Amino acid sequence: MTSLDILAEAAALIRDAGMSAECARRYRTLATTIAEPTFDRTLALGSTIRRAGRDPLGAEHELIAAVEELRQLLACSQAAITEVRASAGYCEAVAAFTAGAVERTVPLAIEVFTDVVVGDSAGVATWDVPLGTGPGGEHFVSPEECAARIAGIAGAGLPAASPPPQLGADDTITPVTLGMGVANADGPVTLAFEVEQLPGPICRLAHSTLALFYADRLHAPFTVRCVAGVTDEWWNVRPDAYAKWIEALGPLLQSQGLTMTMTP
Repeated sequence: MTSLDILAEAAALIRDAGMSAECARRYRTLATTIAEPTFDRTLALGSTIRRAGRDPLGAEHELIAAVEELRQLLACSQAAITEVRASAGYCEAVAAFTAGAVERTVPLAIEVFTDVVVGDSAGVATWDVPLGTGPGGEHFVSPEECAARIAGIAGAGLPAASPPPQLGADDTITPVTLGMGVANADGPVTLAFEVEQLPGPICRLAHSTLALFYADRLHAPFTVRCVAGVTDEWWNVRPDAYAKWIEALGPLLQSQGLTMTMTP
């Protein structure tokens, strides 16, 4: 194996070990025991490899040692993740989530996932309606398309976040993500759910406004809340564009039996 081959493997291992550490950080029992030391050591080895890479022939032994340690770090992290996912508590959480048993999933998720705590029992949980069109189109969807998206959620439920959040979830247990409080909504159009009307309890991430509803879809009544004005430069390119857009959206939602309210 040449020095260039070693450097290429080192780069791949740094990436994989870092990603594995981020994955391990999801799980409460691994956050400080595996994730933090793996990530910190991977960063340190990355610095070592970058220095050695300036003279790979002269530092070949150092590179080989760093690569070997990275392999061990990655293997240890992956094994720990596999062990958690095979544990009785995690398997029970998966079974409860798959069965749609929200109340049963909540205490299990709190045990499994880092920083997940009991959520509020009252108040308003929100979800920002995505208004982007993607490349090549108008910056925002038409009022008709927005109303159709919201009507689809009213009928089929609000789907779980994809990809899942970095904490409180993984690729198997994928909760619906919400924000707590109208003041924390980011977008101009928001679905507002009364927590008391949700079909089960919510969790939240400690020290954040992110709320988690442990089901693959959330079926619950909501109000469509729209801000009275926006500062986004894309809206403001054309005077009164947002006001006209909202004026058109209201009747479209009303025709679908949905309620729209304006907020400052």
